Amino acid sequence: VYTVMIKNEPSLRLLSCNTLKHHHNQNQNSKSNYEVYTLLSSPKFGKQFKGPQENLPLELTEKVVMKMMGALEHSLALKEGSVVETVVDLKLQLWGAAVPMNTWTSTDKKSGADGFVYDATYGVGAAGD
Repeated sequence: VYTVMIKNEPSLRLLSCNTLKHHHNQNQNSKSNYEVYTLLSSPKFGKQFKGPQENLPLELTEKVVMKMMGALEHSLALKEGSVVETVVDLKLQLWGAAVPMNTWTSTDKKSGADGFVYDATYGVGAAGD
């Protein structure tokens, strides 16, 4: 499993291991054990912490990152600070930077597809730039 829906933390929605998803294999001689993850917040959390997409203030970035990492630790029942201590690098992109794909049309007439790339149960949708 490389992607999970987060149901026990209201500020988070999804955690995905990009390393597993894309089958990245380390060089056999490498001593590195880095892994890459994507963590998505809930829409409510994203709206609460909006900022200018092209130039996020450092204070806002730090605040959002710490809140999301803390929420992940809480969700996984990990010791406070244990996730933050292991982060080597990160990239924060706040909600609202992408254009929603809400007009997708299925070519499969039998599936009964409703024409949207959105899961209302978990509040997760696809977006494209």
